[in-house]
Amino acid sequence: QHPTDEVFKASIKPRGSALGVVHPIPREELTTQRKDELYANIKMMLAGYVAEKIKYNTTSTGVSSDFRNAMRLAHSMVWNYGMGSNGFVGDYSVLLGDGLRQESRISEKMKDELNTEVQAILHKASQEVEAFLRSEWALVDVFAKTLIEREELDFDEIEAIFKEHGKERIKSNGTKAHPTQKPEGLLYRVLLSSTDVGDVVLDPFFGSGTT
Repeated sequence: QHPTDEVFKASIKPRGSALGVVHPIPREELTTQRKDELYANIKMMLAGYVAEKIKYNTTSTGVSSDFRNAMRLAHSMVWNYGMGSNGFVGDYSVLLGDGLRQESRISEKMKDELNTEVQAILHKASQEVEAFLRSEWALVDVFAKTLIEREELDFDEIEAIFKEHGKERIKSNGTKAHPTQKPEGLLYRVLLSSTDVGDVVLDPFFGSGTT
């Protein structure tokens, strides 16, 4: 489970160059991100690539955008935020120079060590995602088949699939809550991001009307 976000919609309707999209939203308003949140984002970005490998024993060019985003984030964790496991602390990007008047003040050896740590984060995340997907493949398979049939799944439809497999996302103090009870913080964030002042909201999740 992601430490801060919930998926409120998944779609395979093409949008521009994207063949599909998953819409996550924070359960509550956040101003900064912790290491575990960034790492969870990387795992989410690599999930499509890993799922392709498991299902088809190969991968496709559809992972290009996810790879760019995952590598950019892992790079920032190591180079900018001191979130690697090698003990390096600081924002090393300030030592790179501008390639014109300011020369780089970081050695090639240090660059290699930082970049090795970036790959270590990506490799570890990929392994953990693969182990998780394999352990929950029955759920992944049902989710994928349902998404193909309907093209889009909203929060309640996603929750119903999870509930069917005993994996309810909605909990109150660690216990399962009513299936139509949405987390208050998540509900607030969805409304804030998808409505304008003066809009009338009946049921933002298109469920039973109980929110």
